[in-house]
Amino acid sequence: MKRTFYLFVSSFISLVILITLVSLVFPSHVRISRAIDLSISSQKARRLLTDSLVLQDMFAGNFVPSKKLITDSTFHAEGASQAAIDMETGWQLIASQSNACTLQWYMDFYFDWYPWEKFASLLVEARYGSFMEQQLKLLKSTLEQQN
Repeated sequence: MKRTFYLFVSSFISLVILITLVSLVFPSHVRISRAIDLSISSQKARRLLTDSLVLQDMFAGNFVPSKKLITDSTFHAEGASQAAIDMETGWQLIASQSNACTLQWYMDFYFDWYPWEKFASLLVEARYGSFMEQQLKLLKSTLEQQN
């Protein structure tokens, strides 16, 4: 009986260590990005994107930016989401013509060393990729209507 108990405990500990070691192979930082072409100037798109209501609309109030960095072609926001995973988001405008530009939206996710967080990094693309595509299409129609 005692031998069976020690076998069970040592097997459980070995399994936990093995899962932890395998999870260390997965990345701690994952970036997902999507892009869309806009038929408005990059200056106008930048002006509309820096409006604080855009982030609230994009994330339906689930993302509150705590720090923003705005340059000529980049809008980057860091903040806390309701998820337990640290996340940053931003947009980069790439001017292709005087009346057209490309808007790239990216999300950066940072994971701790915990195995369940590392395995969750495999599912981030499936969870947020389609959401980003839908929101970019909605943003495109909104920005082009305001033009």
